[in-house]
Amino acid sequence: MPCHVLQALLLRAQVHKEASRLGLIHPRDRNGSLVTDRFSTPELEAALEAYRSACTAAVDHVRDRLRTLAASLTVRIFEVYLIL
Repeated sequence: MPCHVLQALLLRAQVHKEASRLGLIHPRDRNGSLVTDRFSTPELEAALEAYRSACTAAVDHVRDRLRTLAASLTVRIFEVYLIL
């Protein structure tokens, strides 16, 4: 094995050991997959999870409101059609 590859592996092991000592964790990406070449704090990951949950809830709420609006517009269009 070339010397630079061995040095890179040793450095990576040192980085992981130090990250573990500091309480760092591997974050998750937007799809929930573990990102093994990055580090984060548990607090930041918790905040990001809360943000993602809030975004999902907002999307669900907007979808429900748009469906309600579309249903009411359908009724109104039908009423206008009957008047004409």
